[in-house]
Amino acid sequence: MAIALFAAFTLVACGGNSQSSSPSDLPATGISESANPEVEELEDYSFYFVSETAQGFRLIREVQQVSKAENELGDDKGLNSLIMLVDGQLPPFDGDHRTLWNNGTKVNSVTVADGVATVDLTLGRISFGSESEQRAIDQIVWTLTQNNPDVTAVKFTVDGSVSESLAGHVDF
Repeated sequence: MAIALFAAFTLVACGGNSQSSSPSDLPATGISESANPEVEELEDYSFYFVSETAQGFRLIREVQQVSKAENELGDDKGLNSLIMLVDGQLPPFDGDHRTLWNNGTKVNSVTVADGVATVDLTLGRISFGSESEQRAIDQIVWTLTQNNPDVTAVKFTVDGSVSESLAGHVDF
């Protein structure tokens, strides 16, 4: 009996004088049908941070989604990744990881020719020991090669000039 009563109610509610609505019959919402809301473009970037362990410093890879518009990034993913790493724009997710580059150093440019990237830096306050100097160099090399697979080798310059070392302990 309850099923029959429900069916009868449904037929009365749906039938008879109801008309199908067309888009012009619907109330205005202020949203144009042709409006295409801008979708935030996110891209995965790999960053190498340092973690201090009982055996010394270790590189740790973190993949972070980066908003191209929010970070005003161009199309050079390798350069973008180094700027964000060295400037400290994107801190690591894990509080035990850190960058050794948050010292006022700036990435001036990254040029790639025949698979060899030349990274030009303006150095900030550098006070590295030999192990941290090596890991700082590794952070740049691994971050760059992960984000630009065309890079097979990395060279460094400081303010446009060839330099033998970052802080005097490890050869570039």
